[in-house]
Amino acid sequence: MMTRLLASLRGRLRRRRIEREIAEELQDHLEREIAAHQMRGVSPDEARRLALRDLGGLVQTRDATRDVYATWLDGLWRDLRYAVRVLRRAPRFTVTALTLLVVGIGSTTAIISVAYAVLLRPLPYPDPERLVFLAEKDGGGIAWPDFQDWRARATSFDGLASSLADSVLLTNGPVPKRFESRSVTANFFRVIGSTAYRGRLFDEADSRPESGATVVVSHGFWLRELGGDAAAIGQTMSINRRPFTIIGIMPPGFRYMTPADVYLLLEPQVAANYRGMQSRLTHTTLFAVGRMKPGVSVIAARTEMQAIAEALALESTGKVGPYVRVQLVSLSDRIVGTMAPTLTVLSGAVTLLLLITCVNLAAMLLNRATARSHEFRIRAAIGGSRWVLIRQLLVEHGVLVGAGGLLGAAAGAAILTGLIAAAPRDMPRLDEIHLDLAVLMWTTLACAACAGVFGFVPIVKTAGTIMQGAVVRSGRGPTRSATSLRWGLMIAEMAVATVLLAGAGLMVHTMLRLTRVDPGFDPHNLQASSFSLTGASWPDARKQVFYDAVVERLRAVPGVESAAVTYSLPILGSNWWQVFMIEGTTAEHWIAVGEFPNAGMVPVSAGYFEALRIPLLKGRSFDRTDTPDSAPVAMINSRLARRYWPDGDSIGKQIRQGLPADPFGPWRTIVGVVGDIKQEGLDQNTPQQVFLPAVQVPRTTMFAVARTERSVASSSLDQAIHDLDPAIPVFNDRTMDRIMSEAASRRRIAMIVLTVFGSVAVILAAVGLYGVISQGVADRRQEIGVRVALGATYAQVVGLFLRHGLIVVGFGIGCGSAAALAMSRSLKSLVFGITATDPATLAATAALLALVALVACYMPARSAARVDPLEALRSD
Repeated sequence: MMTRLLASLRGRLRRRRIEREIAEELQDHLEREIAAHQMRGVSPDEARRLALRDLGGLVQTRDATRDVYATWLDGLWRDLRYAVRVLRRAPRFTVTALTLLVVGIGSTTAIISVAYAVLLRPLPYPDPERLVFLAEKDGGGIAWPDFQDWRARATSFDGLASSLADSVLLTNGPVPKRFESRSVTANFFRVIGSTAYRGRLFDEADSRPESGATVVVSHGFWLRELGGDAAAIGQTMSINRRPFTIIGIMPPGFRYMTPADVYLLLEPQVAANYRGMQSRLTHTTLFAVGRMKPGVSVIAARTEMQAIAEALALESTGKVGPYVRVQLVSLSDRIVGTMAPTLTVLSGAVTLLLLITCVNLAAMLLNRATARSHEFRIRAAIGGSRWVLIRQLLVEHGVLVGAGGLLGAAAGAAILTGLIAAAPRDMPRLDEIHLDLAVLMWTTLACAACAGVFGFVPIVKTAGTIMQGAVVRSGRGPTRSATSLRWGLMIAEMAVATVLLAGAGLMVHTMLRLTRVDPGFDPHNLQASSFSLTGASWPDARKQVFYDAVVERLRAVPGVESAAVTYSLPILGSNWWQVFMIEGTTAEHWIAVGEFPNAGMVPVSAGYFEALRIPLLKGRSFDRTDTPDSAPVAMINSRLARRYWPDGDSIGKQIRQGLPADPFGPWRTIVGVVGDIKQEGLDQNTPQQVFLPAVQVPRTTMFAVARTERSVASSSLDQAIHDLDPAIPVFNDRTMDRIMSEAASRRRIAMIVLTVFGSVAVILAAVGLYGVISQGVADRRQEIGVRVALGATYAQVVGLFLRHGLIVVGFGIGCGSAAALAMSRSLKSLVFGITATDPATLAATAALLALVALVACYMPARSAARVDPLEALRSD
């Protein structure tokens, strides 16, 4: 086989030389024969005639000789050149087909590449299917004592570790730099299955009290901040104004959940009671990861962990309530999180768009095959075999789909770049997304298969009928089977367009509902920045003074109307959830109820509610009389007041964080009730909230919030804080409008993509329907002429084609509506304020498609009614 292939290639490359040599040899042979005949006394002309007769003709002999050395490559090359000429002679068909292929292949490749990278590609850890994520009730953070009990009692795991996302200050230089960090238990990297790029990772010895402070840095941090110096191992760096020894460097690209620059040990922080983690009632953002033993299922591990949690509740309270729950899911599911439904919907939508592309391509190829049937009859009649015709079409369609695939790859790369740029900031595995060549090949092959099935079959049938002998243009229309196939394709296309347009309508409706949600505050002209007061140089007393100084300095910035500081911003979520007690109740009472009172604790400065324009419903707001030495006070939101004081008498009541046996702070008097705000997102229920004076409960990292009268550069606000202390890191400068926009980015992407796909689907469906009706008009031209000659009116002819088209449209919309209802569950987690089966949206979708289809059917039907009967009857 290789010998024949090499010979074919050699023959193809040396073609001109071989033909020249054969021509020279044939000419020499002819001259010798002529000379031989002349020696026998024959005249020159007769000698030449006799020599040519003996040779069998010069041209014929040369062609026969060429057939000996000519290869399949010659035929392929001829077919390729002919295919390019044919496509160039039909620019409308070629451009339309290429546009279809680029839209279908490009969009499908981009969306499926994202979905594969995020949803399907295995996590970059050894045996990732054995890794699970653990949290407490409703995915909340774990109390450190609970985690210790879990690790001591669980038997389903080879290892159980925990980690806490945080931030640190690198204080080596004159100006501190803030970096993302992750505090992990000593066995964390062993559970994950990671190894060091250089140096080593944590072990149990590092977590002992007598051990020195150690740190592991990311590969990116090593390159950026340490210059990629191999001697960095063993060096000391100052973190939060404490010396840490670098013991290891993580491999390139390593990340767990969120990016981190440095990794610290968690055990020393717990020993120092960081964030009050030694209390069983303190739930920070501490989460666990476990590596299940071989053969243990997620269900079995979850069952065991739930049993452990219930046993712990019985031991501590004597009762198991509904609040005792463990969330255990595979790590990949947790990492994907809420993006899974969005990507699933977009993957389904782009698959439907690819289907529409294939349907349109099929319809175009069927129409083109019908238009070229006379050409293929002639070619078959003059000796072209069925295989020759099919091979020619194979090459022609290969050129078309190949060009479409190349252009689709370029379009897919551009679309993918746009999707990555528009992706939410918390998009999981964003750095792992790239154009997937396997997906590109799959989509291109799908289009090629469609071209093969719908492009070759009609020609095979046509070539089979050639041998009957007649090579004439038939005035008859297409066969019933061909017509049924075209209409069937249109029904499928209308159905798919209905599904896509219904999804787009639901997402548009959802976004409109979100814009009408009252967040409980005024987000316009509101800017926020974070600042961190870390280290022993920032005791609580200094923090309390600094909060007031920040507020005063921000208010002095030109254009700033009001300012405040807060521990948690609306929409971004509560950073501090805690159980609290109400004066006059006991722990036993709440155990009997089944759940202790809990709320998001939000330390804020005086002026916070005025700056955000949160309405005060009762009592008073915090003011300058609330100091570290004054009576402890608190404010609550309306939801919390309605739940625990339904009679409206909450002012003057007292609450205290923690349980009676484990209190966190003093009793606080409720001095005010404010309106509810959307703390966890516009689409989430308003949580219970307790607001505390920031000067009475100082925190390390705070938000500075400023309401401006006009546009003020964020650098001006940052500079105002740096004027107080240049060493303080200020970061995450954002407007509240941007925060709200980012919160809806997941739905916005789904809306944009579905709307674009739905619009393209409607256009393609309209074009396809127009093409089928137009083809029907051309096929039935003589029939129309006869009808008009016999007295058919304009309305009757138009009605004939409109009736056929609208019947198909009705079937397509009906099937598509049923499919949209069946697929509505996939959109359930994305819609807001409406149901995924919203009848108004489905009705509007059907009406829009019917209107577009009516226009697409009417235009060719109108042309049919204007046919001149004499001209139609004279045509062949």
